[in-house]
Amino acid sequence: MADRQREFRTGERVTEPGEYVCTAGNRKRYEGEETFDACPVSGEETTWRLADDTETGCC
Repeated sequence: MADRQREFRTGERVTEPGEYVCTAGNRKRYEGEETFDACPVSGEETTWRLADDTETGCC
């Protein structure tokens, strides 16, 4: 299992399918063989991490 605290940068390959949250708090489901997107809010590079079940995101 991947380290749940690890952060992934825009353009990195997804190593574990699941729900991820970006720095701005937006959530997105990623599957294997995808790469992490830019921030959906700013369009800039961001970091993503696996979301906790208790996180609700910003919207």
